[in-house]
Amino acid sequence: MRRPQAEDSPRQLRILARPARQAVTGHGQDRRVSDFWGGDITSYEWVHVVAADRVPVLTKLLGGHEGDDVLALFCFYYQRVGGHICDIMKHPDVAEHFANWHS
Repeated sequence: MRRPQAEDSPRQLRILARPARQAVTGHGQDRRVSDFWGGDITSYEWVHVVAADRVPVLTKLLGGHEGDDVLALFCFYYQRVGGHICDIMKHPDVAEHFANWHS
């Protein structure tokens, strides 16, 4: 999945599925980054990583069942909550790992 970016807001969201884990990554390069971090900071990136053994739990929390397409479920969830994914990703049963950086 990749969220399209608006002309005035170069922001991206991607989901990367690998056998051992799933990662949701984001990248922003707009004035909101500088507004939040300060004028010298123009780029912000982040990643949530979910271990493969936790993907079934994430699938269930997204409203799916075993065998459902977790990427499709995540896309629907993302749209439904307006891009605010932290609540589900930080659920204790998902046990995601989070990292971020800016430049």
